[in-house]
Amino acid sequence: MKTNPRQIAFDQMAMVWDEQVPVPSQERIDELLNGLEMGGEIIVDIGTGTGVMIPFLLNLNPEHVWAVDLSQVMLQKVKEKYGGSKKLRTIQAEAEKLPFPDCCVKLILCNGVYPHFSDKCRALREFHRILKKDGVLIINHFIGRAEINKIHSQAEAEILRVDLLEPVIEVAKLVKKVGFRIMEKKDTEELFRIRAVKTGNG
Repeated sequence: MKTNPRQIAFDQMAMVWDEQVPVPSQERIDELLNGLEMGGEIIVDIGTGTGVMIPFLLNLNPEHVWAVDLSQVMLQKVKEKYGGSKKLRTIQAEAEKLPFPDCCVKLILCNGVYPHFSDKCRALREFHRILKKDGVLIINHFIGRAEINKIHSQAEAEILRVDLLEPVIEVAKLVKKVGFRIMEKKDTEELFRIRAVKTGNG
């Protein structure tokens, strides 16, 4: 895969990522994943970073969790921390071009990564393509949109300063346009979330 500026930025950030990004409380994790039936299914964690969400996704008893990231250095951290799990797979890929067949995934989680997609519409189409009918897409941030945009606008890497998060109504409109049904949308001072379900078979 051709190296791009965002990949370089995240490669450089990987070494200090765990020190700077706190693990959400168990209560917040439970609230996020509540009601998801993933036994024997495939989960894809887009923009996994160093794998903050991996242990919680593995607890859902899936067939596999695929940790996907643009940064190979981030993925190496994932392997160091969770490589002992037989259910974990890692792959370096862009959200806009995923190496998965059609209709094979039950859950796609985008935690703390949506603003970094270079082409959000194309990424959402890819998510729709690889999800099964009634598969779930979750776009989530455990902090509010204003705080996200403040952090990104002050990023050390110039390429990341433009990676801003639109209001939930705008993101939901795009998600719906691609072919999802919106089940939940929140845009508060402490949380940004869209939960959507794929409709149809295509």
